[in-house]
Amino acid sequence: MRLIVGLGNPGREYERTRHNTGFILVDALAATIDAPWEQDTKKKAVAARGVIDSEAVICLKPQTYMNLSGEAVTLFMNYYKLQPADVLVIHDDVDLPIGTVRLKKNGGDGGHKGVASIHQHLGSADFLRLRIGVGREEWFAGGETHKSYSDAAGFVLGSFSAGEMDQLTEVTRSVIEAVRLIVTGSLSAAMNQVNRAQPSDSADTI
Repeated sequence: MRLIVGLGNPGREYERTRHNTGFILVDALAATIDAPWEQDTKKKAVAARGVIDSEAVICLKPQTYMNLSGEAVTLFMNYYKLQPADVLVIHDDVDLPIGTVRLKKNGGDGGHKGVASIHQHLGSADFLRLRIGVGREEWFAGGETHKSYSDAAGFVLGSFSAGEMDQLTEVTRSVIEAVRLIVTGSLSAAMNQVNRAQPSDSADTI
């Protein structure tokens, strides 16, 4: 079984924010495999149980708010007796330009509080991460910040523009295919598929 975790914050006010990219993409994945969402209050999450190419998966959206995401992930892992290597986390990354996807295993959290919480609760970084770029060019290039925001936290909690949502939609198919390859044991193929779509910056992949 594979646990596929989308990171985000619960509540309508966060639905279209950059920090909820993980929620947005795991929603798309669950819809693709016809897996309905169910509230699991005891495990502090909503979950969608389904199958990808005969492999059982659980799509997960922690309802603890971003900073405590690891609580829900740990509860599901303990219940299903899963290991860190069985976990795939999908999350936003302000250091990558929007439309970019990177596959990563181990390493630091890059300042992402949701990833940091999972790392802390698991006591391990041995889980896969699909990093979805949400950064504007000026963030990625290290230049001036977007004029509407004073820091990265404000930026990621801001809403996607219509154009940015279109760009996110364009990478959804690539993300879903990468997830399918990972679940079926084709990690190298998933890496190649992601890198082929975005050949630059390959040094930060697995």
